[in-house]
Amino acid sequence: MAASARLLTAARLVGLVPAVVVAVLAGVLLAWWIGLVLLVVLTLGWLGFVEVRRRGVIERALASVGPTRPSAGDHPRWENVIDGLSSSTGVGDPELLVVDSPSANAAALVHDGRVVLVATTGLADGLSQVELEAVGANLLARVRNGAAELSTVAVGLPGPGLAGSSFVTRTLVAGLGEQHAVRSDLDAAGLTRYPPGVARALRSIDQRGTVVDGALPASAPLWFVPAVGAEQVPETVAATVMQPTGLRVAVVEEL
Repeated sequence: MAASARLLTAARLVGLVPAVVVAVLAGVLLAWWIGLVLLVVLTLGWLGFVEVRRRGVIERALASVGPTRPSAGDHPRWENVIDGLSSSTGVGDPELLVVDSPSANAAALVHDGRVVLVATTGLADGLSQVELEAVGANLLARVRNGAAELSTVAVGLPGPGLAGSSFVTRTLVAGLGEQHAVRSDLDAAGLTRYPPGVARALRSIDQRGTVVDGALPASAPLWFVPAVGAEQVPETVAATVMQPTGLRVAVVEEL
């Protein structure tokens, strides 16, 4: 089972424990049939609640990255790069959104077959063609291996204000695995036509700055490079998705 599916299953199950407790108490104190009715009502109510949340995960995850708008032909180099990469990787036709920010960063969100790529205007307009291809390859690699969907569900299911909850954090970290950011760079190097472009992109982005004003701490797993301070997110999440740029460059250059 994919990690995102395990997270959804855990979310469905976590609400059943209090439902069972309430039903048992009602059955003992009142009548068995009252307990049974309560169990059915509470279970169906919780499952319905989780389903409503599931259907809106991308919208809530997008709310955590900051105000976005459609790219809509305003950034042709970035759009052309993604068009070419999506065709060659079989990802399909991603929706392209931008965040108006001078920093250089990008994020990938996925759920139920819908793919959304978000780029800051500083990245879309400021990087070279080779660097843009490296960033695009990284995002699409995360789409293909399921990391982007797990991150989207982990942020969007509980909502940005609750994304630090312990079971969500544990499932996210376990699903992404150690050194997720570094491994995503290696995957990107295998997809791009010019693997050294990954290191070039990381250096260029680091020089321009990566922090995105308006991005919430909960959005940390979605970004290509850190958009918020590591001290704002759970330590285990930071260790998994926010490796230093210098380390990532060194690893890629060893290829």
